[in-house]
Amino acid sequence: TKSRSFGVVGFGKTISEAEKIAQNALGYVDTANLFYRADIGTEKLVQKRISHMKAVLK
Repeated sequence: TKSRSFGVVGFGKTISEAEKIAQNALGYVDTANLFYRADIGTEKLVQKRISHMKAVLK
């Protein structure tokens, strides 16, 4: 099988605002046969990555 990919990006003053904009943009995409991850770019995931990097740097 062949795979295709594309990105949806939201820009905002905060990560949460940008996430909402990107999620809203998905409303304009036919996602019936599309797999996408809704956790990428969330405030929660970004904070998790920051915490992990701080732990690694100790």
